[in-house]
Amino acid sequence: MGGGTSVGTSFVTLYRALLDKGSLLYRGLAPLSLLREELAGELEGLAVLASALQAAPHDPALPEHFARHWKRTARGLLEQWQMTNYVSAVFIGTTATMLQDPRVAGSDVARTSAAVAFLCALSSLGCGALLYLHLARIKAAEHAVAWIGNLETLTARRWPNPLATLLAPATLLLWSAASFALALATSHVFPPSATGAPPAPRPCPRVAAALALAACAAQTLRVAWTVRRLAPAAAARDVAQAARAHTLAV
Repeated sequence: MGGGTSVGTSFVTLYRALLDKGSLLYRGLAPLSLLREELAGELEGLAVLASALQAAPHDPALPEHFARHWKRTARGLLEQWQMTNYVSAVFIGTTATMLQDPRVAGSDVARTSAAVAFLCALSSLGCGALLYLHLARIKAAEHAVAWIGNLETLTARRWPNPLATLLAPATLLLWSAASFALALATSHVFPPSATGAPPAPRPCPRVAAALALAACAAQTLRVAWTVRRLAPAAAARDVAQAARAHTLAV
């Protein structure tokens, strides 16, 4: 009875935290296909404006138009990552509580699902923090143009897909939500034995948790690598070196 109450309390805690943010769940966990299409359209428009700005740098209307478009896109991404970070933090605390519950700890499926939910939420929070800090530092228009150029370069290579990287926090959060729901359901469908004896160790749950840990670590490393490649510092440094070489030649 106490175990069921604890699991129910975990769910209520998560539900109330989501309600506190109003439409957070709807906006932050929208279908990824819609998020992907919307983001791809925004970035494509920015790429066109960046190319036009480089082709006609003296056009007085282009810089303002690009800056307005960039601010709207960057603000949308930052708000999305902020929302997913909040929900991920809630999932981390909730799943950590679930893992201490006897009904979850006594079921291989529930325990493994809760562990996967915890790992995915932790990775979502880490990826979201990396992306948020990276994009929040881009203030100057020339850095934004360089960022768009780096994004196009990575997109042409097709791996890693930078668009998928920008949506990685939402993707991981969806996996965490699915695993959390599975853990919540299986803790009632497959309760531990009434004898109270600890379950016999099995390799499958450990293998599943290890695979989830490896996948989350790989995703986080991929986000960190992509963020480094998108950083406008390298492009700005190349431009400065080229300008300095041209000055010396003259």
